[in-house]
Amino acid sequence: LLKAISSGHEIDCTKFGEYCKETTNLYRKVYSWYPMSPTLHKLLDHSEIII
Repeated sequence: LLKAISSGHEIDCTKFGEYCKETTNLYRKVYSWYPMSPTLHKLLDHSEIII
């Protein structure tokens, strides 16, 4: 995720946003016992806007 955001290449925001949502869902499923850090939350939930 970080490499994609900082690569400088053109990224399809819609597809990237979908990928981040899938990753968020996986994180919450696998690590439901551990709260998501604010940094990871910003990256996964708001990266579509950041790009």
